[in-house]
Amino acid sequence: MMPSLSQHRDDHPISSAARSSRPRLVARIDPDLCSGCEACIAVCPVACIRLDRVDDEFGFSRRVCRIVEERCIGCRLCIRLPKPRESGYLLRICPWEAIDLVPFADGS
Repeated sequence: MMPSLSQHRDDHPISSAARSSRPRLVARIDPDLCSGCEACIAVCPVACIRLDRVDDEFGFSRRVCRIVEERCIGCRLCIRLPKPRESGYLLRICPWEAIDLVPFADGS
């Protein structure tokens, strides 16, 4: 039995991100502000955030998170969780405010 088209697309590793319409804004992490705490990785629904190692000019390395912009859906969950209407607080995910939304640049 031949799989349906929707089943075939779901098997593809980037099916949720590879779609014809891109979000206008995607998340980008400032590596100078990122501590590598992985809080953003825990909440990302499409697993587009990776932990990476950065070496500085003095030979020290540190962990930072990086976003694969081609997979990002612009949901903003890595920045803050939506607040319920009845609550007056905002739950920030990134404690260092290292994540911003920027226009998607596909490189073409």
